[in-house]
Amino acid sequence: MTTPSLTFLDREEEERIYESALELLATIGVVVRNQVALELFRDNGACVEGQKVFLDAGLVTRATESAPRQYLMAGRESEFDVWPGSGRSYAATATGTEGYLDLRSGEWRKATKADVAEWAVLVDGLPNIDIIASPFPADAPLRTREVHIAYQVSRHCRKPLYVQPYTTEALDYILRLAEIIAGERTR
Repeated sequence: MTTPSLTFLDREEEERIYESALELLATIGVVVRNQVALELFRDNGACVEGQKVFLDAGLVTRATESAPRQYLMAGRESEFDVWPGSGRSYAATATGTEGYLDLRSGEWRKATKADVAEWAVLVDGLPNIDIIASPFPADAPLRTREVHIAYQVSRHCRKPLYVQPYTTEALDYILRLAEIIAGERTR
């Protein structure tokens, strides 16, 4: 049985995009606002000017060649684990939205932590969705809203969570939560 795949670009188009990206990274660079990350870039040969990092093609090539070809996104239960990079396609819900359509009233409004929990229950029951991403709850503090998302999703969904922590503090909390869940999963 062959694994279905979806292709939008031919090899030449992919190569043009890649070459353009390399040119942008080398000439325009990226702004990095994290001191630890700036030091990592500098220590690995990137040109760092203030908060701006310039990456030459050789550095990008070495980094991409040393990265794993696939990785585990673990669900709360192993039957829901996914392996991006394995050649299989996965479906995920959208992320980044702050709006939410209330399933009872039909009202479109800002999402809440309770809505995140409801969303997680819904996604958990959808057999063709492999990865959950969540709306942003307006009733959670901006600096920790990803932690609230991770908490609600971990309580109500067995599938892997895709979340974008915006602070190292939030990332630390989310990783600790993942460690606790992983410990429970191995029992």
